[in-house]
Formats: sequence, C-alpha cells, structure tokens
Amino acid sequence: MSGSVSPTTWDEETAPDRERWTRWALAGAVLHFLLALLFSAVVPPWEAHDEWAHYKYVEYVALHKRLPPPDRRLTTEFEYDEANQPPLYYILAAIPVALALPHDDYEIRVNPYATTGYGQGGVNMALHDPEAESFPWRGTILALHLARLVSVLLGTLGLWFTWKLALLLAPGQYDVAAWAVILHGLTPQYIFIGSVVTNDILLAVLTAATFYLLVRVALEPFSWRLSFFLGATLALALLTKYLALALLPPALIVLVIAITRHRTGRVRWLAPLTVGGLILLIGGLWGYYNLRHTGLLLPRDPYAIEVVTTRSLPELLQTLPWTHIPHALKYGFRTIWASFGWGNVDPGVGETGIFLLLILGGLGGWIRDIRRKRVSPQTWFILGLWALTAFFVIALPLLRELLHRGNILRGRYVLGLLAPLSAWVARGWAGWGLRRWAHVGTWGLTLGLTLLNLYNLFGVITPAYRPQGLLSEAQARHFLADQTFHPTYVRFDQAAELRGYRLLSPPDLQVGEWLEVELLWHVQAPLRPDHAILVQLLGRQERVYGLTVTYPAKGTYPTHLWKPNTWFVERYWLQVHPNGPLPTGARVAVGLAFEYEKDHFRYQPAYDQAGRRVRDLVPLLRVRVAADEEHRYPLPSPLCAIQARVGNARLLGITYPRYRRVGQSLPIDFHWLVEGSFAGDRTLFLHLTDATGKPIVTGDSLPVEGDFPTSLWRAGDRFIDPHDLPLPPDLPPGEYPLLAGLYDPTTGEREPVWDAAGHPVPGRAVRLGRLTVDSSGKATLECVGSPSEP
Repeated sequence: MSGSVSPTTWDEETAPDRERWTRWALAGAVLHFLLALLFSAVVPPWEAHDEWAHYKYVEYVALHKRLPPPDRRLTTEFEYDEANQPPLYYILAAIPVALALPHDDYEIRVNPYATTGYGQGGVNMALHDPEAESFPWRGTILALHLARLVSVLLGTLGLWFTWKLALLLAPGQYDVAAWAVILHGLTPQYIFIGSVVTNDILLAVLTAATFYLLVRVALEPFSWRLSFFLGATLALALLTKYLALALLPPALIVLVIAITRHRTGRVRWLAPLTVGGLILLIGGLWGYYNLRHTGLLLPRDPYAIEVVTTRSLPELLQTLPWTHIPHALKYGFRTIWASFGWGNVDPGVGETGIFLLLILGGLGGWIRDIRRKRVSPQTWFILGLWALTAFFVIALPLLRELLHRGNILRGRYVLGLLAPLSAWVARGWAGWGLRRWAHVGTWGLTLGLTLLNLYNLFGVITPAYRPQGLLSEAQARHFLADQTFHPTYVRFDQAAELRGYRLLSPPDLQVGEWLEVELLWHVQAPLRPDHAILVQLLGRQERVYGLTVTYPAKGTYPTHLWKPNTWFVERYWLQVHPNGPLPTGARVAVGLAFEYEKDHFRYQPAYDQAGRRVRDLVPLLRVRVAADEEHRYPLPSPLCAIQARVGNARLLGITYPRYRRVGQSLPIDFHWLVEGSFAGDRTLFLHLTDATGKPIVTGDSLPVEGDFPTSLWRAGDRFIDPHDLPLPPDLPPGEYPLLAGLYDPTTGEREPVWDAAGHPVPGRAVRLGRLTVDSSGKATLECVGSPSEP
C-alpha cells in the first residue's frame, strides 16, 4: 500500500473520455443546484427539522456579530433549541443574512397539533400565510431564503468530494465518477437537506471530505498539505456538529497507519502532530468557550454524555435497548434516501425501493468483478477504511438514540455516507461491463432522478401544506342534497357554521378502536386568535372517551386566514379510551375553541338555526362504546338477586340502601344482563303502588341516565343502571309494593316480563320489594327476591 494511488485497471483504449464525463458530472452538479434552489423557494418556511431554531441562531449572529450564549435558549416555540450547537454553519449562513438585517418583528405561528403519527393535526409545524411568505420575499422570510441559499451552495460544492472519492475507488474511470456525482447530487434527501437551514448539510460535506482525505493520508507518502487539510477538515467538522466526533476514531487509525509506514523519526510524527495540533487548537478553543459559559465541554446532550462517562462498559451494554436497532437501521436506510418536512412527510416505501435497486445493482457488479479478480488489494483497503469510518458515523447517533430509549436513526445524521456510498454504487454498476450503454444509462439515471425530485416537490411536499378539503359551494350543497352528509346546523358565533356530518366507522366501537367522522364546514368570517376544532366522544356524566384537537383543515386553513363564504370538509379520528363505565352510549360532540393554556379552552358560543344558544360542545350523533377483553372487568353482585327477564334483558337484581327518610330519594342500582337487542329506546318505570296496585309515586327515567339507551344494548352486555325514586315528604306510614319494568315511550306499551322460573308475569312489571314507612318517616326497602351478601 506504499506509493501513489494505482493506475486504472481499464485498458486505455476503452477508458471513457475525461472531458465528456466531466461535463456529465458538471451537469449533475448544476441539476442539484437548480433543484435545491427550487426546493428552497417552494418548501414553506420552517418546515424542516428545527429550521426555526437553526435560523434564529443564524439571525442572532447576523444581528449581534457574535455567538449566542450556549447556556440560554434562543427560541421557546418548539421543544429543541440550537443555541448550544457548534457555530461554523451559522457563521457562514449569517454572512448573507447580515445583508438583509430583518427588523420586522416577525413572530412564528406554531401549529401545536401537528403530529408525525396518523396525521390528524397535519404535518405543518407552523401556520402559513401565503401572502406574507410569497415572492418577493421581505424581512425575516427574505433572510431565511438567503440562509437557505448558503445550504444550496454548500451541498453543491460537496459534490466535488464525491467526484474525488469515485476516482479513488475507480482510478481513471471518469464515467464512474460522473455517475457517482449524479446519484449523490440527485438523491432526494440530499437535495432537501441542502435546501433548508440546518447544519446537517455542512457536516455531510465535511464528512465526505474526511473520507477522501483519510484514504489519501493512509496511502500516499507524507505530505504537509494533506495532513493540514485532514486536521483542518476534522476541526471544522467538530465546529459544525458534535456528531463529527465519530470521525476521530478512524482518523486515529489512519494516523497509526501513517506512523508505521514511515520509519524515520521526524517524518513519522509529522502527520499526527499536524492533524492532532489543528484539532486540539480549534476544538480546544471551542471547548474552552463551552466550559466558560456552561461548565460543560459538550453542552449539547448532557444526559447522554453523563451516562457514557459515569457507567462502566458492561453496565452500559446491559441498559441499552438492543432490540431497537433493527428498526432504527431500517428507518435510517429509508430516510437517508428520502424524508421531508420534520420527518413527517413521507414519500412512501416505493422510493426506498429505487434506492435498494440501485444498491443491489451495484452489489451485483462488485460480485462480478470479484469473481473475475478485478478488485485490487488497494481497492479492498479503501473499502475497508470506508466501512470502518461508516461504522463510527452510524454508531454514534445510534448510541445517542438508544441512550434516550428511541428506535429511529435519522438519515440526515448520517448524510455524509451518501458520497462514498454513491461512489461504491457507481463503481459496482461499472462492473457489469455495459460500456456501450453507458450514455443511455446516464441519461436514464439523470432524467429519472430529476423527475423523481420534481414529483417529490410538487406531488408530495407541496400538497402536504396546501389547504386541505376546500370545496366549492356547488360541491358542498351537492353533498348535502344527495345525503352524502347528514344535514345539521350549528353556528359558532359569527365565524363558522357546521352544516353536515357523516360517520365513517361502525357505530359499535370497542376500546382501542378508532371513530372516524367527517364534518362539513361553512366559513363566515376570519377568527383571531387561531381557534381549534375539538371533537370529543362524551359518555356517562360527560366523561371523555375520546378526543381530538386540531386547527382547521389539518392546520392548513387556520381561522385567522378564513375567507367568508368558503367551504371545507375535514375528517377526524378519535381513539376510544376506557375513561369510565363500559359499555355505554357516547355522543360525538364538536366545538370551536381557543386554547389559552395547556388543555384549557375558551369556546365560541354555539347557536341553533333559530338563533337559540346551545351548549358549546354540540352533540351530533350517538355511538356505542364497549370494553375489549383487557378492560372487561367483573361487576359486583347485586344486594338482592331477582333473575327476572324484561324483554330481551335479564334483571339480575338490585342494590339499594337499607333505609331512607321520606322527603329524600331512594337510589336503586339495577344489575342488567342483556340477552338480545331492542328495536328502539325504552324507558324504565319505577312505581311505588298502594295495595290495589295504583301508582302513588313514580320515578320513570331513561337507562343509565340517558347515556346508554336500550337501542345500544347488545347481547352479553352486563352493567349497572342507577335510578332514583323520590319519596314525598307527606308519604303516609304503611307498606308499599315497588314495581319496575321497561316500556316504549311512544306507545306506552310495556316489555313482557318473565319471572325466575320463566313464567309470564301479569301486568308486565317486576316486583322488586316492599317499602315500609314507619310513623317517624323512616322508609325501609325489603327485597322479595333472594338477598345476596352486600
């Protein structure tokens, strides 16, 4: 491995024309620049990982001409702040931003309901005003785009290292180098990260440079120039992001190799002294700055650093969730190719398939060359060194993720691997020997990836932030006319009308299942501050069995941008939770509210079509909620067992207090076991009669206080149904039979009743017991059934 890089393994007469393939590589770089520039202009502001926080760091440097204190936050709008990041990227981005010097008092509008899960709250982490964000840009928005331009330039310049890496792997094969540049430059994730404000793009460029310089230092004779560039690159990487620490172990290994190759005392130490000196000088200054302000050498992730430095290796290995690694690596593979927004705009697994096919094709070419013995020892060394470096580049962010019990490896953290990977894939495809098709393949690769990126921008990213569900008035009225939506009318002050709804999930739900409902809205006027739409599943005693809160149209049509006489339809999902007794009936209720504190809302007043005030959370439709196996708990036995059948339900018994006084209510809990469904809703009657059977006290009411009507009863349901019988203060002393049953409130017809032996009961009423009232007004209920243990 001593000496210079070996010459090409291809015959000179078949070697590709350098000038022609150089033009292809330049074309790939220009395409990357243009696409990244287009992405930077089209992707809405702040819709990238922590872009607001990254920008505020840039803005601080531009305005104050100094670094922000790393021990204080620059932003509070989102969870993460970037003030304690190394400064290099932000200094570079601040140069053009300083020319704009925004003084427009810009305030970001955060979408607190955005989610990376099932997407109910939308994917937009910020609320967007198209007029304020449109070209020509002004103020803060202009400054943002100037900072994004720095990322575009950095990503484009980084492709030079891809060209050099490919030529290291395939000396003299300029077609391979051109393919590598095209593949790397047109990778969707590289374009996206290179079009927004983030230090990840600079780290990716410096990581690629490190890959290149490590090989040069390891294989070539000692050079002050190479040693200086390697040390400077590593130092600059450490000034970009703490993940650059992963580059130090392979650098140390390369320096050991350099020492062993040079036997003379003076030369053998020049490379490590040069590299180490630059790292210690530049990194030491930054470390001193951190210690001075924070007391920590690396203040970015103190928890992870504390765990690594305070636990022994065996203890650390035992605490890591190793089972998370397969999912993390799978996620990292997907997102190093394509992932947009805050990682919540997913182009789909199909695009990952393209990446996989390119890699498998390259692997096949390598296998073919290996079998033909066309891979030199030096090439094996380069691949080994790259693999070793890649291991550390992956291991550090993966370790950090595992320390936080996470299970994803974000592709942007290892974006620097794309350059050597692209060179490896391009060299592998060259191994197939299809040189006559080289230009056709290059055209196909370039055109295909260009179209893929345009599709990602205009077919995936842009629609995700466009206002969702907007309808013309004709479409909305057609939906109402053809009963696509059940017509309703609720007016929320002067802002909006709820005009229709439809249930898209079954009306019978179990815990853990999802209720899905669509609402049709008619906007009347803008509403400030921004209000959210609340959809709740309200069960017994107003208990919330499900809830979703979102800004209108998944956050893409906030109320401050509402335009009069517009319509939109929106779908909502609510997961059912076991927040009370089950089974039960529950109503889907809707409100329009402003969240002034966490989970505290101020509702817009609601009115019906006649202008009457109704409750702020307007109930629309009723569903049934039942327990799943996990939440199906046994109920206590009744105090008094009865075992009478009433219609399609069995009254197992009742529970009641031993005595009450006249003037009070007598609470009675009915224990039901449902054996079949009911055709409609029934009312429970509770009658205190005289000796002739004439009711003298009645307590008719709906089952479970109206929260669980008989139309929702299903075979197998077992529940407790509370009722109250008022005892008049003038109830005279005596003995009074207590009867109960179910009847149709429309017709008054009672449900048939059978006793415990299965015999029909005349009068269709269950005799519960006898109420005895003494001269002091004390009322005692005696059950006629079989008393159970209380």
